[in-house]
Parts: sequence; structure tokens; C-alpha cells
Amino acid sequence: MHKKYDNKRECVTTRGTITINCPYYTCPKCKAVHTPYEDVLNLRDGKYQYDIQKIAALFGAKETFEEAAEMMNEIYRFDISADTVHKLTNQVASEISLAEITPTAE
Repeated sequence: MHKKYDNKRECVTTRGTITINCPYYTCPKCKAVHTPYEDVLNLRDGKYQYDIQKIAALFGAKETFEEAAEMMNEIYRFDISADTVHKLTNQVASEISLAEITPTAE
């Protein structure tokens, strides 16, 4: 593996915003890309991390996306738009199968 470049990542979490310089490595033979920091820290693509995505999906399922964004901005003190809450909620919803949310006969 050879270091290809560093990527400055801004990650927003419920604990705050952090900036990480993430190195990217590539294999010259197979062209595989390895991102050790992102792998070890379990970072998701994009600015908002899994904890924010979970909260956005919970709030977005109960309220309008605008209200969910307002609540998140008030509680966590960062700027998230209603469109982003909508996008994060839809990403979580796309991972859920109908069998997981269908009530049982009980």
C-alpha cells in the first residue's frame, strides 16, 4: 500500500464537531483503497455520523422534518437543515425490511 493523500474530514457527532486528517492508501496492483482511520473509528460517509443519523431518524419519524431539525439544533447546538434530516431518515428507512417492522399476531 502507498499513501495516496490525506483528506480533512469534518465529523459532527452528539459530542461535538471534530476534524480529522484521514490518510488514504492504495494498492498499486489491485487498486484497492484502504482508509484506516475511517475504518477504526467507524465513520460513515458524509459529515453527520451514525449517532446523529439515529437521532434524525427518530425525530423525523415522530415530527415534521422542519420540527426535527429545529429540535436537533436546539438540543445539540449545530446547524442541520430539514432536508438533511429528511435524507438521513430515508437512509435509515432504506435499510429496514418490511418483515422487521410488521407487527406480529400477538
